[in-house]
Amino acid sequence: MKKDDPKMAYYRSLLILTKKIEFELKNSVFIFQNFFRDLEEIHDFVHEIFPA
Repeated sequence: MKKDDPKMAYYRSLLILTKKIEFELKNSVFIFQNFFRDLEEIHDFVHEIFPA
């Protein structure tokens, strides 16, 4: 692709957006892992209070 291609700015914007989405997805995975871990702790705690 040539540097003077009229769509160059568009493609650069797509690359930036793609990288931003990649960071957001990594962050979401981290958040969901923590959420799942917290749910497991609450589950274990409930079993301590109400033994089966």
